Amino acid sequence: MAREVRLEAARYIVGKDVEIAEVFAWGATLGHADKTTGEDNAIAILRFADGRTATIEASWTAEGGIEVRNEIYCERGRIVHDISATAIRAFLEEPVGYLAEKTDADTGWVFPVADEPRVAGYDEQFRHFVEAFREGLEPRETFHDGYVVNTIIDAAYRSMRSGRGEAVARDIPVGAAGR
Repeated sequence: MAREVRLEAARYIVGKDVEIAEVFAWGATLGHADKTTGEDNAIAILRFADGRTATIEASWTAEGGIEVRNEIYCERGRIVHDISATAIRAFLEEPVGYLAEKTDADTGWVFPVADEPRVAGYDEQFRHFVEAFREGLEPRETFHDGYVVNTIIDAAYRSMRSGRGEAVARDIPVGAAGR
């Protein structure tokens, strides 16, 4: 499941101090059994301890290439952030090479993403990490964050097997000192 980044985005938006209490997930291999033994399509509903929810969808079989979009709904509005949206359109009769991550078409109408590493946030992510390391500071994303995300993934896989919501189990609390 293309999940780690989406799970951490949900935690970041809601607040890392709010635990994800339960996960309901479904996943299956619908189109790439020749390439993977894992799922190529998945959906997860996360229930936070304060009652808020987040829905995460991932598909490796969706036509048209990768979409990376966050949508936030609340009582006073909505935010949509789509890093895969591009103002560039091209019609190609012959392939020209790399256009964007996981683009499944290289002829006809295509939508390349200009400066993809910057648009996807990779440049800022690495800049921040190197600066934090140089200055001896803790980065925004820590090993503890990775641990928490993996406990959520574990609950999602248990849910896929059981067909019901599963509690997120962790040995170290979300807000533990020494993160």
